[in-house]
Amino acid sequence: MFTKDQFKIFEEQLLIQHDLLNALLIGCDTQILELTKLKSLYGQLEEAIKEVKEASHKYLFWVADTNSYAIAAPFPIVWMSLGYGFRHAWLYPIAVALGEGLFVIHFGWKMKQVRCALRYYTLSITTIIPLITILITVNNYSDREFTSSIGRLCFILVCVGWMFIQRRRIAFERAKQRRAEMLAQRARNTEEQMLSPSQLNEVAAEVDNKILDLDTISAKSLQLVRSILTLMALLSVILLWSELHSAFSFLENITLWDSASTVKGIDNLQPITLNSIFIVILVLIITTQMVRNLPALLELALLQHLNLTPGTGYAITTLTKYGLILLGGLIGFSIIGMEWSKFQWLAAALGVGLGFGLQEIFANFVSGLIILFEKPIRIGDTVTIRNLTGSITKINTRATTITDWDRKEIIVPNKAFITEQFVNWSLSDTVTRVVLHVPAPAESNIEKISNILVQAAIRCPLVLDFPIPEAFLVDIQKGLPLFELRIYAAEMSHRMPLRH
Repeated sequence: MFTKDQFKIFEEQLLIQHDLLNALLIGCDTQILELTKLKSLYGQLEEAIKEVKEASHKYLFWVADTNSYAIAAPFPIVWMSLGYGFRHAWLYPIAVALGEGLFVIHFGWKMKQVRCALRYYTLSITTIIPLITILITVNNYSDREFTSSIGRLCFILVCVGWMFIQRRRIAFERAKQRRAEMLAQRARNTEEQMLSPSQLNEVAAEVDNKILDLDTISAKSLQLVRSILTLMALLSVILLWSELHSAFSFLENITLWDSASTVKGIDNLQPITLNSIFIVILVLIITTQMVRNLPALLELALLQHLNLTPGTGYAITTLTKYGLILLGGLIGFSIIGMEWSKFQWLAAALGVGLGFGLQEIFANFVSGLIILFEKPIRIGDTVTIRNLTGSITKINTRATTITDWDRKEIIVPNKAFITEQFVNWSLSDTVTRVVLHVPAPAESNIEKISNILVQAAIRCPLVLDFPIPEAFLVDIQKGLPLFELRIYAAEMSHRMPLRH
């Protein structure tokens, strides 16, 4: 039997055990409750993440998760590397010999069959891997995302296809033009054989200047389409994320300077913030892209369908560039508070500067605009100015570039073509007259010599049939009659062969 002290200790131990069991039960209940709350919160978190993903795919057009593809990507890469190593020599020719030797020894194939199998293997790899990538990516798209992605892809493909079709059409028209020129040359009894090598180079240079660079035009047009699509995507994100504008509101609080303006007699102060500067930078980027690429798209889409001379098309594209630069400058300056009314002092200072040092520069600029509008000269025209003769290759804002017969480029200020007299040999008609002075013996029959000269001119393939050649007795020098033969050439390049 227990003593009283032992019984007391036993009761205390039972009470402590009871308290511990109660505390354990309460702790388990609390833990179960917290685990239940955690499970509920975890489910809510998953629902919230799912809603965020759906909203991002719906409004931001994000690409679906491709973690599985990223994990599986090394396997086809290793597969392709192994096949490429067996197919190509790289720096170690033994790789090719080893791969082909395994096929020959193991399967007993001939080298022709081995190469055919490797060709089909390469074709299957280059076909299957892109298809797997597309299927994995599209599999995670919803119907809305899939439809919108297909629509954007079709739009891009249509633009690219249309540009390639236009390029092929231009190439086809050019081929027909070249064929017509070749037939005309054959009809003129192989005209090129009668030209000297230097004159052939001059003709080729003139033709090259008139031919469009199709690769450059196509590249710039595609670049413009990409820029437009990027701008549209950026604007869409800005509009769809309008709730995030408040996150960038601190840019409105950074005031750089104040712009004063007067509206209906009331003075207003417009703060120019850092946000305005970013908008101006965006406007300048857009203007730069338009100036660099829009003329090429204009040439590809519109000008080629019009019956325009090369000079007219060049004038239209140049004026389009000037207009875009002016429009972008006005928009940018207006955003930062620099309106036209505030440029009056600058106009006055510019007027003073024009009176001193900038007069010639401004005169050349205005003359360049007059040349583009009035078109007294065009790209490809042959002109003579200041004892200089050559073909117009460039018309810039300040000066015009002339390439002479020695392939030298001469820079002539635009003002010279407005204020000075010059000769344009091909402004409205490329036909020019060539006058040859032919002396004859003293006792010659005038009518007979005139007929001989005319018949010789008619038999020459470089002489035009209309206007008809003419021969006249114009002078008698030291008892010798001097005849003048007047013939007409179709191009400037025919003048020297006719004199020869």
